[in-house]
Amino acid sequence: MNVIKPLIAGLLLATQPLYATEAVQSQMSQSNGQYSATQTLEQKKIRATQWGLSLSEWQRYETILQGPKGTWYSTLDPTHVLGLDAKSDEERRKYARLQVEVESARVSSELAFQRAFHQAQKEMYPDLLPIDNSKFLKSPLENMLSGGQYQEQGRAIYFVDLACEDCRYTIQKLIRKAGSQWLSGVDFYILNTKNKRTIIDWATQQKIPTELVNRKLITLNIDNGTYQKLTHLGGDKLYLQARGKVEILPETYL
Repeated sequence: MNVIKPLIAGLLLATQPLYATEAVQSQMSQSNGQYSATQTLEQKKIRATQWGLSLSEWQRYETILQGPKGTWYSTLDPTHVLGLDAKSDEERRKYARLQVEVESARVSSELAFQRAFHQAQKEMYPDLLPIDNSKFLKSPLENMLSGGQYQEQGRAIYFVDLACEDCRYTIQKLIRKAGSQWLSGVDFYILNTKNKRTIIDWATQQKIPTELVNRKLITLNIDNGTYQKLTHLGGDKLYLQARGKVEILPETYL
């Protein structure tokens, strides 16, 4: 018995630190979990603020993306997603205004960088492009951003790959805008065929009105190197031509 008692006492002493360690680890785990949750919440608040949204709106946006609509909306901006999922006209208008503010800021930055790019290109390679005196004037897009009116209507130039399924939405918007207050017409350039019959069939599939083609509000063109000539502007496929100047046309302005 005298031998057993010290043995039991030793076992108790040996197990006490184990229980204490487990308790400390449990407390640390709970503390880390709370810290992580708090940190995640703060990150969400920051992201929501960046888009002009409340925390609850941001959480709703995340919930939408976790559902079936996330398959379609995963590449869209938060304000765009919330606008598409709006529950009322007032809510829809709210997110539309937020989207306009975001897009205007983005396009302003893109235009500023585009001007800086062209200026740097002229300084580094002065013989590559002629001097463009129109840089001292507001471009059509800048004029529209500032709420002004076009001094001259521009024409959209859209380079189309016949195999592009995602281009249909842009094509339909261009058709609707052709002949509008700021877009005098649309020139479609087909990239991967020189067959006129194929182009006519494509135009029929896109439901391009014959009347608009006859009035030259829309033209169908075989691309004979025009696209390559514009690659120095950034390689986009949608451009605006006005006042003898060609620049990238952001699709958000259609």
